[in-house]
Amino acid sequence: FLTHLVMAITRQERGEPVDGLSEEMWAGVTSEAVYPKAKALWPQTPAAGSVRLGETEVRFCIMHLCVLLGLE
Repeated sequence: FLTHLVMAITRQERGEPVDGLSEEMWAGVTSEAVYPKAKALWPQTPAAGSVRLGETEVRFCIMHLCVLLGLE
């Protein structure tokens, strides 16, 4: 999660594009049992309040939070 977050911030600062998740992949993320918790957790992360990331980057961050929460 942290690695992707730093990379996302760097891309944002440089104005570099990022390829988004396919709709199928995003549907898989949103169907995970931990997705609601990850989505609720994202706005509470310090980066969410201090950096304006695009929707694609936010989706990747939420996806990585899902992975971490799934390890619990």
